[in-house]
Amino acid sequence: MSTGTPPNAVQRRSDALERVSDGVVALDQDLRYTYVNTRATELLDTDADSLLGEHVWEAFPSTRGTKAQDAIERAIETDQRTSFERYNDQLAKWWKVRVHPDQTGVTIVFSDITEQKERLYELERKDTLFQNAQDGLFVIDVEDGGETFRVNQVNPAYEHITGISAEELQGRTIREITDEEDSAAVRERYADCVRGRTPRTYEEHLAGFDSGSWWETSIAPVIVDDEVTQIVGSTRNVTEQKEREQRLQKFEQMIEHTGHAVLFTGVDGEIEYANPEFEELTGYTAAEVRGKTPHVLSSGAHDDAFFADLWETVLDGKVWSGEIENERKDGTQFVATHTIAPVMDESGSVTHFVAIYEDITDRKEREEELRRKTRALDTAPIGITITEPSQEDNPMTYVNEKFTEITGYEREAAVSRNCRLLQGPETDAEQVAKLRDAIDEARETELTLRNYRADGTAFWNRLSIAPVRAEDGTLESFVGFQKDVTEEKEQARRLETHELLVQTMDEEAVLVDSDKRIRFANEAATDFADVPVQAAEGLPVRSVVEAVAAPDEDPQRFLDVIDAVLYSVEPDSGERLADPDGTETVSLEFDLYIESIGKIHTEQRLVPVELEDGERGVAVISRDITQRREREQEIQTHLVQAQEIGNMGSWGLEIGKSELQWSDECYRIFGLEPGTPMTYERFLELVHPEDRAAVDDAWNEALIDGSYDIEHRIIVDGETRWVQETGEIEFSVDGEPEVGIGVVRDITNRVRQTREIRAQKRRYESLFNSVSGAVVVTDPDGCITTYNPGFVDLFGYESEDIEGCHLSTITDEQAAVERLLEETDVPSESRLVNYRKNSGQVFTGESRSSSLRTHNDTISGYVVHIVDVSEAQENREQLQVLSRILRHNVKNDMNVIQGRAELIEARGSPAVRADVEKILEKSRNFVEMAEHQHRITELLTETAETVTVDVASTTRRVVSDLQTQYSEAVLQTDLTTECQAKTPSEIGEAVRELVQNAIVHSDQEQPIVDIQLQCTETMAEIKIRDDGPGIPKQEWDVLTVDGEISALNHGTGLGLWFVNQVVRRSNGGLSFDENDSGGTTVTVRLPTS
Repeated sequence: MSTGTPPNAVQRRSDALERVSDGVVALDQDLRYTYVNTRATELLDTDADSLLGEHVWEAFPSTRGTKAQDAIERAIETDQRTSFERYNDQLAKWWKVRVHPDQTGVTIVFSDITEQKERLYELERKDTLFQNAQDGLFVIDVEDGGETFRVNQVNPAYEHITGISAEELQGRTIREITDEEDSAAVRERYADCVRGRTPRTYEEHLAGFDSGSWWETSIAPVIVDDEVTQIVGSTRNVTEQKEREQRLQKFEQMIEHTGHAVLFTGVDGEIEYANPEFEELTGYTAAEVRGKTPHVLSSGAHDDAFFADLWETVLDGKVWSGEIENERKDGTQFVATHTIAPVMDESGSVTHFVAIYEDITDRKEREEELRRKTRALDTAPIGITITEPSQEDNPMTYVNEKFTEITGYEREAAVSRNCRLLQGPETDAEQVAKLRDAIDEARETELTLRNYRADGTAFWNRLSIAPVRAEDGTLESFVGFQKDVTEEKEQARRLETHELLVQTMDEEAVLVDSDKRIRFANEAATDFADVPVQAAEGLPVRSVVEAVAAPDEDPQRFLDVIDAVLYSVEPDSGERLADPDGTETVSLEFDLYIESIGKIHTEQRLVPVELEDGERGVAVISRDITQRREREQEIQTHLVQAQEIGNMGSWGLEIGKSELQWSDECYRIFGLEPGTPMTYERFLELVHPEDRAAVDDAWNEALIDGSYDIEHRIIVDGETRWVQETGEIEFSVDGEPEVGIGVVRDITNRVRQTREIRAQKRRYESLFNSVSGAVVVTDPDGCITTYNPGFVDLFGYESEDIEGCHLSTITDEQAAVERLLEETDVPSESRLVNYRKNSGQVFTGESRSSSLRTHNDTISGYVVHIVDVSEAQENREQLQVLSRILRHNVKNDMNVIQGRAELIEARGSPAVRADVEKILEKSRNFVEMAEHQHRITELLTETAETVTVDVASTTRRVVSDLQTQYSEAVLQTDLTTECQAKTPSEIGEAVRELVQNAIVHSDQEQPIVDIQLQCTETMAEIKIRDDGPGIPKQEWDVLTVDGEISALNHGTGLGLWFVNQVVRRSNGGLSFDENDSGGTTVTVRLPTS
C-alpha cells in the first residue's frame, strides 16, 4: 500500500462512502446533523438539506425515549460504540443501527435488515405449521449415500401419537429406535424414496409401537445441490380405523345370520341395505328395493293416524315397535312385528332410519332461504331498522347488528321504541321536522343528523328512510338506513385546520396564479417582505422578485422556473424532484438580499397546485439554507471519520500503475497484515479459484462501462468466505480508464444464513405438500391464500375457484368457522365440522387450527388442518343401529323363550325339568351377552374422552356393592393408596366386571378375591387375584382383534372385551397371569393424571 495520500483521496473516500449500501450520518456534539450520505436519505425518506443543521430529536421527535436515544447517550457517556435493532413503523422497515463516538460528536451507521427479518419470519411461519399440524411430522437426515437414516426432528403431534419424546428420537438412526423387522422395512422404503427422488405414500404395520399398530405414512425427498440430503414425512396412526373395519365386518356377519329381516334406510327413506331374511320374507331381492322406500310394501291397511304416531315416536329419538300389515312382491299380505330405530349423530340430529321417511325437503329449503335473508339483513354493512307505523308512536320492530354497533343500543333496548331515542341536545330541530314531514307523507328522504349513542357520545348519522308498501299499495312499514359519517365530518374540519396551519407555518409561502400575480401570502411571507397581507395579494411576482434578489442574482431564473411549473415544461434552472405522492416539484437555490440582514441563501420549492376557482397555479415555499453552506468544511472532516468506522473496507487502483491501495479494514477482511504491498494480480490470487474468471470478467467490463459490482468467494487462512465489492471507474478526457475506487464488505454470515433459510424453506414446503388431509392457510379475515395438494384432492377446487374466498365457502357452519379463526397462542382442540366439496357433497371433517404471527407478534393469518372422518362417522352409526336391533330382538325373543320354558317347568314332568333349567340358564346368559355387546358398542362409538378419576374411592364403591350382592364371597382389599388417573368414566364398570368375573367363575364354595391398589408418579396399578380355575383360552382370544367370531364362541368373553377397550382408551395396559393358587391375577395399569 502506498504511504502517501493522493490529493483527491478525501474526495475518493467521500465518493466511496456515497456508494455504500448503509446509511451514514454524523452529529456534532450538540447532536445536530453535519453529514448525511445518499443511502441515509433513502432509508429516512427525506433529503440531506432538510436534515443538515437540525437537532436529531427535533428532526425525528418519535425517537425520543426509544432505544435510539438510549444508544446515542450511552455512546457519548461511555465513549464506546453501541448498537441496536429498531423497527420503523412509518417506513415499515427494520434497521440495525451502530453509534460511534469521537471528539467531534457521533457517527451513526444504519443498515436495512428488513429482508433478513422477513426471511426469519417466513421460517418461523413454516415452523408454526410444522409444530401445529395434527399429523405426526418428521425430518430424517440421509447419510452414507442413502445407507443410514437418522432422525433430525419430529413435531409435538408425532410425540403424542407415538408416545416417544423428541429427545428419545433426535440424533438416533432407524436401526436404533426400531426392532430388526420394522427397521428393515422402514429403511427399504426410505432408500426407495432416495433412489426414485419422488414422494411415496403407503400403509405399514409396525410391531414395535403399542404392541403392533397400523400407520399411514407419506414421505418426500429434500434435494439440495442435486443430492438427497433429507427425507421429510407425515404419519398418523390408523390402527383404530383398521380395528373398526374388522369389528364392522363381525357385526355384519351377526346381522346376516340374526334370523330376522333387517332394513336400513337413509333420512330420505331410500333403502340402502336389506339382509337375506328380508328377501325371503318379502319376495323382493335387495337389488330390487335398493333406492326405493318402504312404501313398496304398503298394503293400504293402515290409516294416516297410525303412521303419524310412528313418525312422532322416531322423530322424538325413540324406538318404535309394533305390527304392520305389509304386501309381498307376489301380492300376498303378511303381518310382521317391526322395530324402527332412529340413528343420530353426536349433535342429536337424525341421520338414518329403519323405517318410512317423510319428505320435508321443501320446508327445509324455505327455512334456509329465510335464514339467509335474515342473516343478510343482520350482517349488512350499514345500520338497518324497520318501524311499524300502524302501531302507536311508530316503534322499531327490527334493528340489525350494524345498528347496535353504531348506536350502542342492544336489540332489546331499541325494539319497541321510537327512533327519537337517538336524538339529543344538539340534534338539529329543523332536520328533525323534515324527517317527521317525510314520515307523515310516507315518502323517501335522506338527511344528516347529530345523534347520540347509548353511552351519551355524539356522532353524525346519515339517515335514509323509505316506505314499504303491500301489493295493494297500503303502507306496511318504514325501512331506515343509518351510516356513521363522523369521520367525513372530521375530515372537513381537518381541512379547515390545515388552512390555518399554512398561515402559522414559519416558512414563507405564497400562491401564484397563471397571470404570475400573488393570489395568497402567509404571515411569514408578508412579515419577511414587510408589507400587509392585503397589499401583497395581487402584486406581480416580477416586481417582488426584483426587489429582493441579491445583486449577483438573476431574477429571470426565478420567473422562468415559475413558467416551467405552470406549463409543465423542463426548467432551465433548478432541479426537478418527485414527491412520494407523485407530485413533480422544482427545487431552486436563489440568493436574496435584505438591507437589515445582508445576503441570504434560500431554497425555493415550487409545486403545481389547483386554485379554488380551478385555475392552475404555483405554490412557492422559501427556506433559509445559509447555515448549510457554512458547514460543508465540517462535513468533509466527518466523511473521513465515517469511512474508518463504517465497518467496511475501501480501495483505490491507479490503473496505469496497477498499484492497489487498501484501507486497514480491507486487509482485515482478506486476512493480511496492513501495509502489505498489493496489486490487482495479488488480489486475484486471494479470490477462490472457481470465482477468479467471473471476477476478472466483471473488472474488464467495468473498464468499459465504468461500474463494478460483484459477490464472490475468497480464501482466508484456508477458509472460504464471501465478500461484496462495488466500485466505479474514472475515465480521462479521451475515454481511457484512469482510476478505480470502491468498497468491499464481508457478507459470509449473510450468505450462510440465506442458504440455510432456503434449505429450511424447501424442507417446510415438502412437509406442507406431503401432509395428509387438507391444509388451508388464510389471511387474518379468514380468506384462503394457500392450500396443499391434499385440499385439492379432498374438496375438488381449482386455484382460480377458491383462492381469496372466505373459509365459510366450504361450510355452512358459521359458528364453527368463527371458532377456527379465534386468536390463540396454542393449537385449538380438534372439532368436527360439516364441510361441502366443490361437487356439493357434504362430509364430516376433523379440524384443528392455529394462528400465524408476524415478527411483531400480530396475527397474519390462520392455518387449518382438515381430515375427512365421514367414513368413520358412518361406521359408528352403523354399529349403533346394528347394536340396537340386536339388543332389542334378543331381549324380545329370549323373553318369549323364558316364558315358554317356565310354563313347561311348571306343567311338565320331572324328567324334562333339568333340560328346562338348562334352557333358562342359557337364555339368561344370552340376554346378558346382548347387554355386554350393547355396552361395548356404546363405548366404541363414543368420542374417546378421558376424565380424572379417584381410583381408590371408585374401587371401594364397586367392591362394597359386589360384597352386598355376593355375601358368600370373601373380598379382601388394600386400597389405602390415594391416586388420580386419566381414564374413561366407565373404569368403575370395568373393575366391577373383573371382580364379578372372579366371583361367579370360582369353583370354591366361598370364593376369595384380593383387590390391591398401588400408585407411582406415572402409573396406577390395580391387581385382582382369585382362587378360581383361571380364564379359558377362548375368553382371552376374544380380546384380540384377530380372533374370528364363530357360532360357538362369539358371545363368550364380551365382558373382558369391554374391560380391554376401557383400559386401551386410557392408554393403559391389561395383563393376565396364573398365580400360585392356580387362579388368575389380573393387572390393570392406568396413567396417573
